[in-house]
Amino acid sequence: MTDLRIEPVGYGDALYENGLTRARALGAGAIETVVLAANSDGVRFAEARGFVETERYVLDGESDLWITLRLA
Repeated sequence: MTDLRIEPVGYGDALYENGLTRARALGAGAIETVVLAANSDGVRFAEARGFVETERYVLDGESDLWITLRLA
């Protein structure tokens, strides 16, 4: 049995590549994602694939910080 905490199997990579390919095929002019700032793995995942931070914000009435990233 594989422990996913130790040996990532690449599901995120496969989903990302599929989504990116589809978005480009549909003519997307920009690719953006929004990640909860507390999700450091998610932020690292996006940054490792060329996304750069464009905005940080907290929704009205909430306390969680969100980060918008755009593919450079």
